[in-house]
Amino acid sequence: MDINVASRLYELRRKKGMSQEELADAIGVTRQAVSKWERGESSPDTDNLIALARLYEVSLDELVGLTVDREQRDNEQVDSGEQQEGDFDNKEDSSYININSDNIDIASGKSRVNINSSGIYINDGKEEVSINKSIKNPIKKNLYSSSILSLVVVIAYILLGSIGGWWHPGWLVFLLIPIISGVEFSIRQKNPMAFPYPLICVLIYLILGFRWSFWHPYWVIFITIPLYYTIVNAIRKSSKAS
Repeated sequence: MDINVASRLYELRRKKGMSQEELADAIGVTRQAVSKWERGESSPDTDNLIALARLYEVSLDELVGLTVDREQRDNEQVDSGEQQEGDFDNKEDSSYININSDNIDIASGKSRVNINSSGIYINDGKEEVSINKSIKNPIKKNLYSSSILSLVVVIAYILLGSIGGWWHPGWLVFLLIPIISGVEFSIRQKNPMAFPYPLICVLIYLILGFRWSFWHPYWVIFITIPLYYTIVNAIRKSSKAS
């Protein structure tokens, strides 16, 4: 299957808010089949394509990405002008990076990380983890909702802007709210999978870009995200086995 079709099937499922197991139950297939579709290792048959289109409320053309709106075409043209062929899409090892205004999609081998407005999703090929579900409540109950933390960040931003003139990119300090909350929760729960490593990578990348214009080739920092979760997951499994 074309990797773009596999990526679209993945994005549609995430937008629907369904796990691979929930989707498999809904259309009567196995979770392994869904996982292979989204990794581009196999293709759904005609009946399953129709079932997916009905479930996602899209046409078959939209399901397989044949219908692309004007904004997507413009973005693809801009991306193609800035990226050399093969930089972000290597079909031989299924490793690629897709970055746009509201989505970061990273794959390395069988591992995959997707960052969007709904949260952070990690799939190492065997297990899927939704980071947003893990840290949503702790963030709300702890530092994220703390008026003290919010006040400190606002004051820091005002000082950066009024004294140093750093209204931009000083707004990046607001990313410290979910980062600090995620770090606190990860330490308190002793759960490295909840550590906000992707957000830290985003913060570092934006700082390098806005401050020194190091947009390229420092995007490679995002490649470390699936590697981080793969290593952490391997360590966790090793610890449980021992």
